Amino acid sequence: MQRILPYAFHGLDYLYEPQLARFYNLIPAFYTQKLGEGFLNQTSQVYKSLLQSIAEQDKEYLKQILEPKLFQVTSQCMDLLEEKQLKLQYIEQDQQENEDNQEEQEEGQQPQQQFSFFSKKLQKDQGNNEAYHIYSENDYKCNIDVKGIFGVKINRMENQNTRYFQIPALPITPRNYFVNLKNPFSLYENQILVTNILIHTSKKLIAVDQEGKVVHGNYDNNQFQYHKLRLETYIPNFNWVITDIDDYLKGNPYF
Repeated sequence: MQRILPYAFHGLDYLYEPQLARFYNLIPAFYTQKLGEGFLNQTSQVYKSLLQSIAEQDKEYLKQILEPKLFQVTSQCMDLLEEKQLKLQYIEQDQQENEDNQEEQEEGQQPQQQFSFFSKKLQKDQGNNEAYHIYSENDYKCNIDVKGIFGVKINRMENQNTRYFQIPALPITPRNYFVNLKNPFSLYENQILVTNILIHTSKKLIAVDQEGKVVHGNYDNNQFQYHKLRLETYIPNFNWVITDIDDYLKGNPYF
């Protein structure tokens, strides 16, 4: 069934499946330390700002944070919803309730309780003292998968009409290389860090009709759903851009 918005109103059910989730192994902190202090807790605000800006039809802001191809399809979907006289709303748990419960939930919390489908991996590494990149709030939990891309540009439109030779990533080295046959030095010039953020949250969007009836989504602000954001930035100067939402563009291929 074709989605009416890149955002999946009912979340991504397949992220429950262990055989698929295993591809997103927990990343030891020393592998991703270049992301900077506080990266994961900032993803909560990124996710919230994204949903709020879609609900508020703030296309000027969305144009700044979304890759052009993703912005184009998101904008078109928003226009179609408006034509159908459907209004998007952002909902979350009561803020005061979050503040009251946050401290209780944080105390003694184990990663296994946060992401059940990672429990097998976590138990296997239980004796390891490496810190894993998992972040948790009362209504938002996330984990990340990180890899490197070399040779192409984040703006997919800038990769059009260019011939590339791809060297795929190996399991021991999560890096993909795209060799520009006309400019091999682009491997050095265009170095991209990609992070897939796997999210379990009750923060969500719903679509309602003119009478306020929920047409898409679930109004229950206590029901958690799985979502996924793909973020990319050039390195070493970090400036993150969202390049896919809930796998709508299948990872948003570079060409």
